[in-house]
Amino acid sequence: MGLTGFIGNVNQPTGINTTYTLSKVVRMTYNDNAATIDGRTTRPPKNLAEYSRLYLKFSSVTGTLSGVEATLTWDAAGNEIAAGPFSSSTPFTGMTGPSNPVLFGIGLDDWCPITPTDTGSTPPDFDAYPAGDFYLHLKLSGSTPTATLSGARLEWSQLGVQL
Repeated sequence: MGLTGFIGNVNQPTGINTTYTLSKVVRMTYNDNAATIDGRTTRPPKNLAEYSRLYLKFSSVTGTLSGVEATLTWDAAGNEIAAGPFSSSTPFTGMTGPSNPVLFGIGLDDWCPITPTDTGSTPPDFDAYPAGDFYLHLKLSGSTPTATLSGARLEWSQLGVQL
């Protein structure tokens, strides 16, 4: 088995709702690249990686949160898709703490280059984006839900041989 690890969220947007919103985009990276919420993030391999699971933790939930849709892009504007969209309609509500977080685990089974290189094809121009950085776009489903993203973790596994 090759290397495994995860990248995590840098920011914790509030007021996420039922539409994709640019002001709610979540930067996903590893701790050496930027201060992540979970300091145990790890640098992805240089070649290809498979994404196995995306874990999301929401707090300060209003309304009824029954599902989430997530898309990963290379850019914050959402113009260069990396993977997705993925969705889950099976939340788990935490049983402790003052705000009882709502948790989702989404199986992805997708892959893409972690360190993109420009092959001359357009789009995307991968050289324009930092290695190991993704942007997570979220929208919720349910009865008028809004929430804060408290944590996000994207698990990766190395594919092939690292050069």
